[in-house]
Formats: sequence, structure tokens, C-alpha cells
Amino acid sequence: MGIEAEVVGMGDVDGKIYVEVASRESGLVIGKRGSTLDALQFILNLMVDSKIRHGRKIVLDIESYRDKRELSLVRLGKSVAVTVAKTGKSKLLEPMNPFERRIIHMALQENEKVFTRSEGNGTYKKVRVIPMKDKHKYKDIVEKGPNNDLLEEVNFE
Repeated sequence: MGIEAEVVGMGDVDGKIYVEVASRESGLVIGKRGSTLDALQFILNLMVDSKIRHGRKIVLDIESYRDKRELSLVRLGKSVAVTVAKTGKSKLLEPMNPFERRIIHMALQENEKVFTRSEGNGTYKKVRVIPMKDKHKYKDIVEKGPNNDLLEEVNFE
């Protein structure tokens, strides 16, 4: 590909190794909604032996993309929550990785007018923002793990 990048910072925070890189082609390194950056991070974690990193995850970032994406997702979640509360109709967001879904769930967990659910299979699932008036429809939903094992019962009462 011929993309040049250099490591401009490293640090150990909250049990994770953060690696910040810089590149003139940052858009190519990031990819659509961070997909290329996520793939590079995945490969980096596979390449660096777990013993060397002492079981810690390596988080790869470029030009603080991950912080910017987090702020963008929080704004999106809050904006959608306002719309859902006004219209009374749920809204399904774009497919997201687990980290991004967690940001949406956390941003809206204190909101008394809506609640959230992850829907779909695989790594990239969608978050549904649902008006609180519909919580009775979700009362008996059961969360299942990757092997269809019961994890916990969800009860919104």
C-alpha cells in the first residue's frame, strides 16, 4: 500500500497499552468508521505475543480518532434519544462493534425516557433506542451467550 506511519506515543492506561500513530494518509489508516484501524489493531494484538504484553490489549489510535468517534457516538445517541422520546417510535442505529455499542448504551443508561438493546448476531450488531413506554414488550427478553447459553434475564421493572 505504501502508507507511511510512525509511532508518536505509547502509554499504559487502565491495563491497556495505547499506541498513537501519525500518518499523512490517516484517512486510509482509519477506514470507514474505523474499520481499517480496528483490523490493524486486531492484527497487532495477534502479532505481539500475549506474554510480551502480559495479557493486556493493545489499543491502536491515529490522530485521536477513537476519542473523536466516542464523542460522535455520544452525540448520536443523545440526538436519537430525543427523537425517539418525541415520536414514541424506536430507532435502529448502524451496525457497531462492541466498544461502540457500549458507548451508546452508557450514554443513554440514565435517560428516563428511553432504553437501549443490542440486536443481531456476530461482532457488528445494531443498537435499538426504544421509548420507555414500550419497556413491557421487552420484559421477558433473555440474553444469550455465543453458545446460546443463558447469561442473565433482563427485567426492566
